[in-house]
Amino acid sequence: MNREGCSRILSGLALSFRLPRTLSIWWFFAVIVGLAYLIAPGNVGAQITILYSFGGGKPAAGVHPNGGLVLGRDGELYGTTEEELDTRTWGFPSGTVFRFDPATSRFNDLKSFLTAKHRAPQSPLLLFHGGIVGGIAQTNHRGGSIFYLGSSGSAQIWHEFGLQKTNGNDPSTPLMLGPDGDIYGATVGGGANNQGTVYQLNPATHELTLLHSFSLSGPYRPRYLILGQDGNFYGYAFSSSGMVILMMTPAGAVTTLYTFNGSEEFDGLSLTQASDGTFYGTTEILGTYNKGTLFKMAGTPPSVTVTVLHSFGQGIDGFYPGGVVVGPNGNLYGVTAAGGTGKHTAGDGIIFEITTDGSTYTVLHNFNDGSIPNDGSDPVGGLTVGTDNNLYGTTFQGGAYGRAKGGFGMLFRLSP
Repeated sequence: MNREGCSRILSGLALSFRLPRTLSIWWFFAVIVGLAYLIAPGNVGAQITILYSFGGGKPAAGVHPNGGLVLGRDGELYGTTEEELDTRTWGFPSGTVFRFDPATSRFNDLKSFLTAKHRAPQSPLLLFHGGIVGGIAQTNHRGGSIFYLGSSGSAQIWHEFGLQKTNGNDPSTPLMLGPDGDIYGATVGGGANNQGTVYQLNPATHELTLLHSFSLSGPYRPRYLILGQDGNFYGYAFSSSGMVILMMTPAGAVTTLYTFNGSEEFDGLSLTQASDGTFYGTTEILGTYNKGTLFKMAGTPPSVTVTVLHSFGQGIDGFYPGGVVVGPNGNLYGVTAAGGTGKHTAGDGIIFEITTDGSTYTVLHNFNDGSIPNDGSDPVGGLTVGTDNNLYGTTFQGGAYGRAKGGFGMLFRLSP
């Protein structure tokens, strides 16, 4: 907490003693509880370990990891970078797919998109049949594509969007593996009404089937989509009333479950489902301070209840949250892209832990606060639980390598 903040609190405490005795006692108690909630160290045993700094390898190594990590059956972590060091293709970042082994600290750039017309792969990836399936937002046709990366490192393009906009444009959500073995996803544009689609891709034939074309008469431009335990799809889209949580059946019937306050269209959304069926999600903005929220959604659709567990921006609790993950102890863990006590004016992001009822919120680490050299800034993509029950993540900037301003990012482990 900075000196100005402490002065305001001390001034408030002084004023409280000039209030009537009863009000003074209750006001003083409320302040102490509030301070304990925001700045108590909580899990003081949590430790951050830097495992890899991007930008220190070969000249065309991947830099600036741009999304979450995925855990493979081999215990290794997979992810993507936004570009390659000092390299661009046709003026655009090219990007890489990488693999990291936490047990041996071995790092490999599996695929470079340097010379390909398909560039800037997006995380999270889908590990599938001994290979990797991923989405690319931009190609020469500016419609995006879906690629398959085999164990040899060679990539195949399974589908290219934009050639026929009726098939969708700009794949915008994580890819999902359905119980039938097909791959599912959504696009933010294209389709019959140019408002986005949900599609099904056959991995054997690469044939794409449209399950739903969004229109302005309902939710449109989907931003995030996951496959629920009941076989339905759940995610976010925009509507004439603002951002909504929607449900879509495998047959393509869409139902709006919840509408957020405010008519602004925004990205920075995530959704995950716990083993008990409860959904937990984040919004990058909204909330009491318009710095983001963390909420839970419970009930049997379409009758659901959405409860905000935390509104970000209350001081050093961070703001602009990424996704959350259920940790081994049952609590939720996540990151924020900004806020905290980092050296930059707006902070450099934090790692947090919160109970599933929202009663206890703990800041586990403040990035770039000087406590750990080269610990990065601007964490992206949330956290991933490893086979060792530790949590793993990346930062877009910072790390041991980089120019005077920024840095190329790093990969870290959190031991709760």
